[in-house]
Amino acid sequence: MVKVKGCSFTGLEIQISDLNLNNLKEYFQAQKDFFKNTPLILFLKEPFREEEVLKLFNFLKNDLSLNIIGLKGDKKLSFLSEKLNIAYFPNVEKNSKEKKGKKFAFFGSNITVIEQSLRAGEVVESENSIIVLGDVNFGAKVISHENIYIMGDLRGIVICGIGKNYGEIRAMFASPQYIEICGKRKEFERDSKYILFKAFYRKGDLDITISSYSLKD
Repeated sequence: MVKVKGCSFTGLEIQISDLNLNNLKEYFQAQKDFFKNTPLILFLKEPFREEEVLKLFNFLKNDLSLNIIGLKGDKKLSFLSEKLNIAYFPNVEKNSKEKKGKKFAFFGSNITVIEQSLRAGEVVESENSIIVLGDVNFGAKVISHENIYIMGDLRGIVICGIGKNYGEIRAMFASPQYIEICGKRKEFERDSKYILFKAFYRKGDLDITISSYSLKD
């Protein structure tokens, strides 16, 4: 069984409770255009054998060219996600309390996960793509050599695509101070407000492309 659920950032969580590879391949093959270019998290609701997960991942990533950014579920998946160089998201119960003092978690070699909101004056920099599980408040800064995904509100400064030919920034809500992608900088008016914010830039383009809905009156 497959269930698609929206995440608190511009991506999708795919909940899988039955790892029947033939059925899953048929489902994703039929839906590949819908999922194309969208960050996807595979939420495996039951423990599965590693070889089954690897076969599914390779099919989605290599055969269908889908953007799988992480695995969610049983703690054993953390080791598998590290092997696949993607993020691991624990299945945390809603009533569980956050662990105090734990600010950052690193899963895999190409994803850095920031586990909470960033306050004014805080700076995070990584050569990996960065996922922020919270807000980037005014005065905070996130710097990545790859891409940046913010699951909350972007009100600070984000810089990505350092030394690269392409980079993108996504956020659920955005009213940034400024953004910079591949060395190209874009300023925003103080009252600019966006939802489902996406900004991307490819070397050679005239400017950064903004794809989102404006909430500005």
